[in-house]
Amino acid sequence: MKIRLGFVGLGFGSRVLLPVFSALCGCVVSAVCARRLDRAKKIAKDYPGAIAYSDWKKLVADPKVSAVVIAVPPNLQPAIALAAMKLGKAVFCEKPLAASLKNAQVLWKEACRRKLPAMIDFELFEIPSWLKARSVLKNSRIGRLSHAVINWQLETYASRMGIDSWKTRTHEGGGALYSFASHAFHYIENFLG
Repeated sequence: MKIRLGFVGLGFGSRVLLPVFSALCGCVVSAVCARRLDRAKKIAKDYPGAIAYSDWKKLVADPKVSAVVIAVPPNLQPAIALAAMKLGKAVFCEKPLAASLKNAQVLWKEACRRKLPAMIDFELFEIPSWLKARSVLKNSRIGRLSHAVINWQLETYASRMGIDSWKTRTHEGGGALYSFASHAFHYIENFLG
């Protein structure tokens, strides 16, 4: 039986998540959702049988969707994930999960209460060079680790060009939280234990 996926957010979602999930033998793209229906329809054409939506509530409610992949700004993500979980659907969210700790905790509690799979995307650790680095650190091939320094020198297009977007608005989950903090904590956890 295949997992029937619905995708909400077709920026990063269409460039990265859709191709990856559709390549998995246990998954099928059942629905896609973008703010503009014409965009959703254009992307749905590449996935036979996929339904296009411009309203995430309709996608989440679709009985043909068994799990929801969400790639929208952090301030919008909790409402979508919570609605999906309340319908018994697994969720896969982008980072950061929410624009506030309170909203992230609501999602965590709901997933635990319903015993649903709920995941946050950190794909860098699937890259072979990252896997190798973790193995080297874990097996102490270079000696005992005494300290670590994380430098993050990635600039989003929005910040470089001075564009007003959620990626530059901290109250929506952008700024340092988007560009640095979620990754840094994940690096610490995975590389350093």
